[in-house]
Amino acid sequence: MARTAILTGFLTAAVCVGNACDRSEPDRSVPPLLGGTKTAPEPPDRALVDELDRGIQDRFKDVRDEDIHTRNLGTSRVAFLGLRRLGTIRKELKGELRSLARISSAGWETAVYVAEPGKEGTINGPLTASSDSWVLFPNLDGVREVAERALETGAPARGRGRGVALEARPVTASKPMCLECHRANKIGEPLGAVVYAFRDAVLPSLLERSHQNSVTFAAARNIRSRGPR
Repeated sequence: MARTAILTGFLTAAVCVGNACDRSEPDRSVPPLLGGTKTAPEPPDRALVDELDRGIQDRFKDVRDEDIHTRNLGTSRVAFLGLRRLGTIRKELKGELRSLARISSAGWETAVYVAEPGKEGTINGPLTASSDSWVLFPNLDGVREVAERALETGAPARGRGRGVALEARPVTASKPMCLECHRANKIGEPLGAVVYAFRDAVLPSLLERSHQNSVTFAAARNIRSRGPR
């Protein structure tokens, strides 16, 4: 019964994230099943993070005239952004998706956030390979703080949130075209930050097994209730 109640809470959260709830902000509460007090894991090997970040940074740098005209800028460079600033990584970013798969194989679930400068700056995310993973990153704990440190120093910064390891990398103005929108900045100055969040992949596998066990139990109970035919 306890397992069924917990699973019901998890599925309710997933449905809310996947559909248009009547609020402008993502649900930042932490479902108990996701371990609000869970110790944050160690981040993946630096080489894996560097590989992912190189691809993401290249997407921000590769701005063309048509991108300016179509407003394909900012977070939309790397993800399809939906309601409440949740998004999925673009399918054409095959190299970045391979990097995410390698990180997953090494034992982590990953989300990407794009943060504007300042305490009131917008934070878009989680941005994940699949919308199924949004529920694994239900809050912004630590994201803004680590982003601000990266922006202040112009260097990578690490931090922790509830159950996640965080690493922020500044996104800088790399060419004059960037300054057409960011007119207060100069070449080389940070325009925002990308924050990578890493959660232990053991938890999703446990959720999947719990779901499978609950479905099997429900099916068996339904057969018993119908009795012999």
